[in-house]
Amino acid sequence: EKSLFMFWSTHLVHMPLQVPDSYLEKFSDVDDSYRRSMRAMSNYLDTEIGEVVDTLKETGLWEDTVLVFHADNGGEIMTQSC
Repeated sequence: EKSLFMFWSTHLVHMPLQVPDSYLEKFSDVDDSYRRSMRAMSNYLDTEIGEVVDTLKETGLWEDTVLVFHADNGGEIMTQSC
């Protein structure tokens, strides 16, 4: 019956545009490299959050968990014409 507090501060989805290559490859059909990176980072973050949720469920902590997501407004949307 111990409490658990976890604070996870990720740089995603923000500069620097860093994500494993395997996630960039998922979005190889997106020509704009900035948008490809943003999509890949969003997908990567979604995967990582899913792993945390799965672990909470596997350990029996999910039913007594409050999960809060908070984000700022994000960065500017850049295009090739900038």
